[in-house]
Amino acid sequence: MKRVAVWYGGGERALCDALSQLDGTEIVRAEDRAQALAAMGEADALIASTIYWDADFAEQLRRSRRLVWVQILNAGFDNMERLGVPGRVVVSTLGEIGSGIVAEHALALLLALARGLPLALDGQRARTWDAGPVARAARTLRGLAVAVIGFGHIGRQIAGLAHAFGARVVAFARTARVDSGGTEVRALESLRPSLQEFDAVVLCAPLNEATAGLVDDAAFAAMRRGAYLVNVSRGGLVVTSALVQALRNGILAGAALDVIDPEPLPASHPLWSLSNLLLTPHTAWAGGGAAQLRRVEELIVENVRRFVRGEPVLNVAPMRHVG
Repeated sequence: MKRVAVWYGGGERALCDALSQLDGTEIVRAEDRAQALAAMGEADALIASTIYWDADFAEQLRRSRRLVWVQILNAGFDNMERLGVPGRVVVSTLGEIGSGIVAEHALALLLALARGLPLALDGQRARTWDAGPVARAARTLRGLAVAVIGFGHIGRQIAGLAHAFGARVVAFARTARVDSGGTEVRALESLRPSLQEFDAVVLCAPLNEATAGLVDDAAFAAMRRGAYLVNVSRGGLVVTSALVQALRNGILAGAALDVIDPEPLPASHPLWSLSNLLLTPHTAWAGGGAAQLRRVEELIVENVRRFVRGEPVLNVAPMRHVG
């Protein structure tokens, strides 16, 4: 009998009901954070969200010698990796579920910048019908040179959508190659010398030692003047103080961010006052509806079934372990 603890901040009942139908499982549904932490000590597996993963969860995972598998309801796992995951523990993610929605959001942000929508919204709020600023800012994606930083599930879908609009896309990842879809992928280490080539930079890479603070003063200085920046990954990829300066001095024509460092952005922060910035409150993942919830439930039920049988689970994260 495998004991599986479940808590991801609310809405666990339907999943727990489905999991309870599996033979060989004891499902422990935690009501809150405290119960989830307590349940980890006697659980073989944990189903959780990295949104709530902090030093307390990391410490309890280290102490919980029985717990050997964590299924997260996310694609990213950088905060778990940063806080440390013991070598005995397998972490699995949602894989490509939801990646198409995040890619749509990234493209919507890029289109908003290219079509001058931040300026149009300023005019709308001011009740001013002035086509000049918006028309002068507007561009087409056709022929636009776009750098996609990170080429996992989300990056590949962003590249495909941008290609469909006629953009010229080059991706950056750990290793250089030509993707099966025809996209040129360059090594991440070659990014800075290449930045001058691009009209837009879209960030969808994980946050780790190689990408933390990747877009800093030096990176902005290397960019083509008047470029766009879109970030649907993690705020820590961008040095926020450098971003403010790049928006103010015209290096960037505009930025559109679903994530920011710090998050949430304090009301007094200077970014709020910049007219060439578009912010969404970490909602790129939203909109999948009931169909996506079903896919998530089906994946987790299948992974619990595999775990109980001693079979490899799906979507194992390439985690750097400690200990």
